[in-house]
Amino acid sequence: MNIDTERQGNVATIRLAGRFDHGTHSQLRDVWRPLVTDVALVEVVLDFGGLDYIDSLSLGRLLVLREEAGKAGKRISLANCRGMVLRALEVATFHRLFTLR
Repeated sequence: MNIDTERQGNVATIRLAGRFDHGTHSQLRDVWRPLVTDVALVEVVLDFGGLDYIDSLSLGRLLVLREEAGKAGKRISLANCRGMVLRALEVATFHRLFTLR
């Protein structure tokens, strides 16, 4: 999985591309941690536009990220969800837990 991060004001965007699976979710954790502890940020957007695949373990990881964001007083949203990734999020009813852009 490829990960790119961008900051604009008080919002950080993490762009993911490729496969988000059990072998790659630690990459996201390593990028996530400094952002969620940054007091200047109020929102972290996970841009899934480049994702081709997401597995159930990674869906679970998203729930952990959501919990960490909440504890840090940050919003988290998922952007550009499409194809198989969008279907997986819908089946898991993540539209009730996350803001989908």
